[in-house]
Amino acid sequence: MHEAAARLHRATEGIDGLMRRKEFVRELHERGDWLAKGPAEPPDWVRRWSGYWDGLKSDANYQRLQEEARVAREELHSPGFEAALEALRNGDTGGAEYAIAYLESDPWYFRSGYLKGRIARWLRQVELSESRQERLRSVLLAALQKGSRYEQVEYRKLARRLDTSAFRAELSERARSKDEAIARRATLMLRSCELNDTPGRDLRGAR
Repeated sequence: MHEAAARLHRATEGIDGLMRRKEFVRELHERGDWLAKGPAEPPDWVRRWSGYWDGLKSDANYQRLQEEARVAREELHSPGFEAALEALRNGDTGGAEYAIAYLESDPWYFRSGYLKGRIARWLRQVELSESRQERLRSVLLAALQKGSRYEQVEYRKLARRLDTSAFRAELSERARSKDEAIARRATLMLRSCELNDTPGRDLRGAR
């Protein structure tokens, strides 16, 4: 799984680089939002971008990356993986190993954030060994370094279930990071854990 996830991540990053979306958005901001302010027909600079994207369909490197992504995605989302996630969704801890390995691999591709969020939610609903809990704490700490993502809302809820004094110490350290974005994400996760200190609201180990 880790190998397939890594290959899928690399191929998706390559495709995203060729798509040059960030460059388009930057130019969109610099020129003003033509969709809101401009004419119905796109201006010449937008048509140039459209031409570039249309041309990618016949670009050999783009085609190669798309094929690599397809193969890696099929390997990652194997029948065994899908069956394990379905079992986990139904409360069977037998699917936890696949799920945790997926979060550890942290592949990035279209809609992967939604799946990670669902997996985090399902993992909150089953009993987990201490070793698996510790692996998940490492996943959550690593996620703080990776930018604001969709799954982080569910990750903060999972953190509350996995709360320990040592985990809070790790979060507190990251909350003092010089990187303001990391510090903010760590602070939000720490506050989620601190909800356990409210009488009657301790969810550590709860299902």
